[in-house]
Amino acid sequence: MTATLRLNLLGPPELSAGDAPLTGLRSQKAIALLVYLACNPGPQRREFLADLLWDSATSSAQSLSNLRTVLSRLRGHAGDHLRITPDTLAIAPGPNLLVDVAALEAQMAATSERLSPASAAHLAAALALYRGDFLAGFHLPDASGFAHWVVVERERLRFAVMQNYRRLTDYHLRGGEFPAGLAAAARWLGLEPLDEEAHGQMMRLLAGDGQLAEALTHYERCRHLLHTELDVAPSEELQSLYRQISAQKSTSPAPAAENIPTAPAIPHNLPQRLTSFVGREVEVAAVRDLFAAPATRLVTLVGEGGVGKSSLAVAVGRELLDAWRDGVVYASLVEITPEPDATLSQRLAMEVAEAVGLTFSTARGAGEPTDQLFHFLGNRLLLLILDNFEHLTAGAAFVGDLLQAVSGSRVLITSRQPLGIRGESLLRLDGLPTPPQQAALALSVPAYASVALFVERARQQQHTFAITPDNWEPLRHLCQLVAGNALALELAAAWVEHFSLTEMTTLLETDILDFMHTAQTDVPERHRSLRRVIETSWQLLATPAQRVLAQLSLFRGSFHREAALAVTDAALDGLAQLVNASLLQAHGTGRYELHEVVRQFAAERLAESVEENRGSAERHARYYLALVAGVQRTPERIAQVTEELPNVRQAWHWAVENRDVAGLAAASVGLWNFYLRKGLFQEAEDAFGRGIGAALAAPPGTEGRQRALAALCVAQAAFLNIRNNYTEAIALSQEAIGYALAEEDEALIARGYLQWGTALYCQGRYADALERLQMALLAAQDAGIESDQADILRQLGTTWLEQGDFGAAQARCEAALAIYLRTGNRLGEGNTLNDLGWMNQRQQHFEEARVYLEAAERTHAAINNRHGVTMALINLGIVQQMLGDFSAAYATDQQLFRELGDQPDRYHHSLVNHSLGVLLSRMGDYAPARRHLLAALEIDRSIGDRGGLAWSYNGLGMIHNHLGDPKTGLAYHNSALEIGHEQGARTVEGIALLGIGQDWQALGQWEGARAAYQKALTVQSELKQAVRALESRSGLARTLLALEQPAPALAQVEQILEYLTAQSLRGAAQPALVYWNCYTVLRGLDDPRAPALLAEVYDLVQTGAARIDDQRLRHSYLHAVPAHREILREVESLRLSPPFVGVAQQESIRRHGG
Repeated sequence: MTATLRLNLLGPPELSAGDAPLTGLRSQKAIALLVYLACNPGPQRREFLADLLWDSATSSAQSLSNLRTVLSRLRGHAGDHLRITPDTLAIAPGPNLLVDVAALEAQMAATSERLSPASAAHLAAALALYRGDFLAGFHLPDASGFAHWVVVERERLRFAVMQNYRRLTDYHLRGGEFPAGLAAAARWLGLEPLDEEAHGQMMRLLAGDGQLAEALTHYERCRHLLHTELDVAPSEELQSLYRQISAQKSTSPAPAAENIPTAPAIPHNLPQRLTSFVGREVEVAAVRDLFAAPATRLVTLVGEGGVGKSSLAVAVGRELLDAWRDGVVYASLVEITPEPDATLSQRLAMEVAEAVGLTFSTARGAGEPTDQLFHFLGNRLLLLILDNFEHLTAGAAFVGDLLQAVSGSRVLITSRQPLGIRGESLLRLDGLPTPPQQAALALSVPAYASVALFVERARQQQHTFAITPDNWEPLRHLCQLVAGNALALELAAAWVEHFSLTEMTTLLETDILDFMHTAQTDVPERHRSLRRVIETSWQLLATPAQRVLAQLSLFRGSFHREAALAVTDAALDGLAQLVNASLLQAHGTGRYELHEVVRQFAAERLAESVEENRGSAERHARYYLALVAGVQRTPERIAQVTEELPNVRQAWHWAVENRDVAGLAAASVGLWNFYLRKGLFQEAEDAFGRGIGAALAAPPGTEGRQRALAALCVAQAAFLNIRNNYTEAIALSQEAIGYALAEEDEALIARGYLQWGTALYCQGRYADALERLQMALLAAQDAGIESDQADILRQLGTTWLEQGDFGAAQARCEAALAIYLRTGNRLGEGNTLNDLGWMNQRQQHFEEARVYLEAAERTHAAINNRHGVTMALINLGIVQQMLGDFSAAYATDQQLFRELGDQPDRYHHSLVNHSLGVLLSRMGDYAPARRHLLAALEIDRSIGDRGGLAWSYNGLGMIHNHLGDPKTGLAYHNSALEIGHEQGARTVEGIALLGIGQDWQALGQWEGARAAYQKALTVQSELKQAVRALESRSGLARTLLALEQPAPALAQVEQILEYLTAQSLRGAAQPALVYWNCYTVLRGLDDPRAPALLAEVYDLVQTGAARIDDQRLRHSYLHAVPAHREILREVESLRLSPPFVGVAQQESIRRHGG
């Protein structure tokens, strides 16, 4: 039996097999190999492992030989756990392998987004596994690759644990559990002593616990720590909290607003009643009492159709409105069809998202709609009403998942049958109370809600209607006949102009439909009575009105007057007759809706005429297929389809079932545009997949079959690309091109090649992508379709950008922009303006970039495209940074951070965190900068964005370099360089190499620094990145001086000074460092130009500081950024030096006059 291998890697490593420590495993390399394999499941290539464990000074053959030796030692201790092949090594997973890192991460991931008492306890127990930093005290010489991996993993795990202590602290603070909160906050601060947010939470917890003096003392300790370590004052937020506690104003346990994502105001979206709500006081109180119990999360109102479940749910919502911090949200599910099962959860998520005002993210790495919805609702305390669930029993799992993910909210459901899920509380609803026999007339109206409802509705038809001794008994009898069913009473009340109450009861007692001749002997009498009421209302209609009502049963949910008239061939008075008979509900905006019970009755009547049914269904499908075929990527048309989506889905289903290849082909592009804007990618795949199946099932000679297959395969390929299934997208694009070539349809050929090229671009195969995109462009030009040409030109532009050909990239995007402007495609216009802004930023043409990006933001805002606005503002913030306008950049990023809140745009969250991290690091506020970059790093890792990882690694590398920790900086920069090589991202490579040079320089490893700077200079020169090249050149100059090569060092400085005579360093990440490096070289060579250069950079730093509005950030910019700090010290030491004073005065006169 294989002994259990236990690896405790958090803190100093502890390894054991069975119950015995692996004391005999003395080789550090063997331990490192075991640890790496355990932490990276799956086969690892031997060549990679050899490079990881032995530096490049060792030959590859020698490294592989060393690996075999180490492996032989390891087999003696853990051989049963190893999986060895000639090419790879792996460690066998399973219950006999216990790794504390894996256990910690699994338990943290298993904790729901919103904590409960049980999950909070579970999380606290999981975090106790963190005994210390990953592999603390473990050192492996001559293995820089392994060392870099350890550093990055150590930082990642530490940040993950810190974030979870943050969650625990927030949870306990909200719940007033101050001792538990103080313990969590103390552990949080133990991991990150400089985290001001943690200090703020500690102060709130102390104040909430009544320890006001200790809270103030804690602030003083924090202030001293920040001053000692970072030479900065506490943030304004922390100072404000200190003042509040000092004045004894802050004893509330509620966290500060900046620490809690603020939910959008959702007071309620309950439907407005056009008539009063009668009765049900007892039932409203019963639901209120159920929800008052902490354990009640789900209540289902169960009852027959028409009994008033929906009205009661809305009334409960209004009654309990003040009980929910984030309000009451109502979603009608009557429009949702139960098929297909595979996408039912997505359709439910979309309906709820519409109700709460959530727009699904379509950004890179966005989760499925259900995941986005649950994340969005995670911090909210609301009552969610899901109306008409009876036909969606397969979606009960969605409700269960929602309740599991959103622990703070409650759900109220109406259905004709229970959901049958755990924790469901049922309230069975019967008809309204009816008066018994011999009930006195004087007591009946106030005492019996059924009578009150009938009387009120009857007076709406005939205002003189009144209860008299003559009609009282038949009215009482009528209420009993329909068992108090609210719908039946309302329908019967519409008869008052046709029948007396006595005649009404006679009609109901006469079995018009002879229900008992059917097999429905188990149908309750009250249900048969409802059908009699509906049947009577039907009989009162003229034949044309009956035909209209039957045809209207084809519609799902609400529908527009224009659609009703087109499908039924009716006139407006036909609809008016149905409204007057209370069979059709008018919403006052040109829209109508059938009660579901009435719709089902009308559908039975329509089914009695096969030809009528078939013809009406086809007209319905044709109408909505034509509607969706005209959809462009504009908000107006997208909103129109959103409103009609249940009927559009039904029309698509009809086309699939009837193999209507022409209809499918015509509607495919519009449906594609709709799904793209709404983020319904899974539903898109399912819809187009079913469409492809229908077209394939059509006989081979069917007219339009191949064109339909081409159109549907292109659409499917587009969504496969969006969902990162690039190999499948390529295969389907190729199929589409084949079908399109057979039809000689140049437009579809172009779209097929566009999706093929897009997939290749996403795979990093830029040369192949360009080839396919050029073929797409030729086909689109032959077809003469400008919209396709613009889309292809834009993709060509972004592809050329990655190839480093800025001229070609900009030319293609400008051509695309001209087409979008000419054709009025605002979405394409906004996206291309953003692309052009990014391209100009990459070329360091910052003013031009700002103009493009501001225009992009305005364009996207005009069409209410949140994704486009966010991307434009993110890029604008970067440009503002590059222009040195830090205050504007900070305001932009903070605005984005607030607006994103807890929206599910993970990709956008990553970009904003990265931008804020870099910006704050440039201003010397390193603790929050590092926190933002680590947050971006975690998102990048979770969504698989390798490019984003590289940028985050570079940012973190710079921060650690500035904090005096160049070894960690080197690990991050090397990780970024590895990804840059892997993806061919030359800009990333150049930045990483510059950072590596600075790290080696800080470590005093001058040869390593020289090699890195030279490589960076080569890359940046090839990319024509002049300013970045100057940063590398200045580092190289200082390194050459340290290597006692003064002439080459001076030559580098001369090139920099020549550039600076004509141009500025605008866009440099560290402009002052360029000057400082040059000054250091000139000073070392006693060059007389040194004082003037120092005066110039001093002025540059002071000017930059003056543009920062925030006093704290201005201080950190001057005193925490290493180059700035050195410059100020140098100036201070030379301030009494006459040469410097004279030069400084001359520089001031030259710059400012006077």
